[in-house]
Amino acid sequence: MRRIGRVLALGSVVALLAGGASAGTTTSWSRVTDPGGRNIDQVGLARTGDGVLHVVWRRSVGTEESVRHAAIQPKGTVGAPTTAVGGLRGLSDPDLVLNADGGLLLFYGAITPTPSGVRMSSASAAAASWTGPTKVSFDAQGGSPGATVQKSGTPIFAWAAGTNTYYKVGTDAAQKDSFLGPAPKCCFYDPDVAVDDSSGAAFVGYYSNVSGAPGMFVRQILPSLGAPQLAPGSVTNGNFIPPDHRVPLVARQGGGVFLAYCTGYPTCKGVSLWRVGGGALAVSKGGKDVETVNLARGPDGRLWVMWEDSSQLYATRTNRSARELGAIVKVGPPPGTSSVWDVFGEGSLGPLDLLAHVSVGSAIATWHRQVLPGLSLSCTARGKIVRCLVADAGDPVSGATVEIGGKQLKSGAQGTTTMTLRAGTFAVVAAKAGYTGAAARVKVS
Repeated sequence: MRRIGRVLALGSVVALLAGGASAGTTTSWSRVTDPGGRNIDQVGLARTGDGVLHVVWRRSVGTEESVRHAAIQPKGTVGAPTTAVGGLRGLSDPDLVLNADGGLLLFYGAITPTPSGVRMSSASAAAASWTGPTKVSFDAQGGSPGATVQKSGTPIFAWAAGTNTYYKVGTDAAQKDSFLGPAPKCCFYDPDVAVDDSSGAAFVGYYSNVSGAPGMFVRQILPSLGAPQLAPGSVTNGNFIPPDHRVPLVARQGGGVFLAYCTGYPTCKGVSLWRVGGGALAVSKGGKDVETVNLARGPDGRLWVMWEDSSQLYATRTNRSARELGAIVKVGPPPGTSSVWDVFGEGSLGPLDLLAHVSVGSAIATWHRQVLPGLSLSCTARGKIVRCLVADAGDPVSGATVEIGGKQLKSGAQGTTTMTLRAGTFAVVAAKAGYTGAAARVKVS
């Protein structure tokens, strides 16, 4: 009789065997942003060549607003916040991108100082001092911009201003902005921009509440303006669930632009990952109260998808081709959390730097910890012989420790271990440095 056991990776499994976490990986939460934020605040993230993750956010004290900055070291140590740009009014959520020269470009909307519109400031990779604010939009309303940079070093940014949405290539405020839509009805929201690593084509993602044309959309803007593409399954009976932040649009290392989003209405029934112009993967097919889906670039073509469900956080990493998903890792929120408002992340070093915007007591702030990709473990019994396979998003993992029935073995080049056991039901755990461990059960007849 053949029996198979398989479960998803869980954070608690890491402690079962030595080597479940990389040396220096921070798996405890640290507060990043100033307390006293709004539940609608979102952060901007960019990683410089030294591995440091830079975080920016909006802060309001009395009548004055500022863009604040903090640096997170590769091992997860969070630095003290500093003010990047102060003396602002009418400040939007900022976005942050890595410039072609290795420095940082900061985009934000502001009314004061005049003239109002989208602004840009810049800093070296050390982020010790920032220029600006310099107006870069022709539009005088501004908004919360999403931005990126072409390989040539030319910035591209998009923003919603009133009932209109614009994008711009370059930073000459005297040059008119390009109109994205909608016309004649309202509105497009929370745009972000991505440039395909392979083709150089640029895309804007946004969500639309235009009557008769709702949903999550992506539209090519360079080298020519293309038709809007609706994300598969993003609309149910004419309705959809919008994101709580900039549209999760990411350019995969090596080529392809991807969008992550909720499916189902009036509650989110699952999470999808869509390669623009191609097919969509079902990341999570169920949940009680799925919200705040987000997406981050990983190394070697991988992508990280993250979301919140019933105050628990979840993340999974794809394989190198972004065609298969790894085990889902479950992460508890910061201690004392009463509400989870949003999740963000950056995964280019391998582990996911996960940021959760939450209420702890009476204070709303964004917190940080790191998450290791999850191992998948499946075990099959044929008679008394048990074969276990350890994988990472479908790829075999060699050198993983597999413990079953009091025995410890190492997975081979194909990710497998084989052992002979007496009849019974056995718990199996697998672990390897750099991964969140996995557990399963197998019945031997």
